[in-house]
Amino acid sequence: MAWVEQRGMKFRVRLRMTDGTVTTDSTHDRRADAVIRAKEIDVEVARDTFIDPRGGRIPLAEWVPIWESTHQAAPATWAAYRSHLRLHILPTLGPLPLVDIRRQHIKTLAVALGKRLAPRSVADVIMVLSMVLQEAVEDRRIPFNPCRGIRIPKGIHAERPHATAEQVAAIVADGGLPFGGQVLAAGRAGAVGGEDAYLVG
Repeated sequence: MAWVEQRGMKFRVRLRMTDGTVTTDSTHDRRADAVIRAKEIDVEVARDTFIDPRGGRIPLAEWVPIWESTHQAAPATWAAYRSHLRLHILPTLGPLPLVDIRRQHIKTLAVALGKRLAPRSVADVIMVLSMVLQEAVEDRRIPFNPCRGIRIPKGIHAERPHATAEQVAAIVADGGLPFGGQVLAAGRAGAVGGEDAYLVG
């Protein structure tokens, strides 16, 4: 059973684990919020869905080697994974505990990477991070994967110069270009190809 303790101006939710140790689940500014969380914990424990907060306090940099020890991939794939982790993920998010990594951290990382990498490369980096964090979910260290549903825009490219409909019609009327009918049709119709974003997870 969880309970609430006041520490200074804060209220922390405490509970006794199955090994007999007492730990803090969370800390709140208001007692009412702490009481609600304590009740939620009792329900989660009864349903066997409670996640031990200690497991999610491990930094991402320490979790990655644990993930690597059991993840299966071909050598070339591993080389790409480790490159993404070493160059892009761990320098930014490595010190953060798993439980403190938020969706906004992922989006900020994606935006920063998008300034120097192609959108497909950004999506690959976020995909690796998503795999690492999804394993933490399966290991019941965090309740959800903050990478899920992150969209990586394919980028906005400068618009190609084009003639107006009137200019195209004038060119065709003057006979300045062969295949006039095809040029006129092309001038009146725009083409949009592909999706506008990569979806992660």
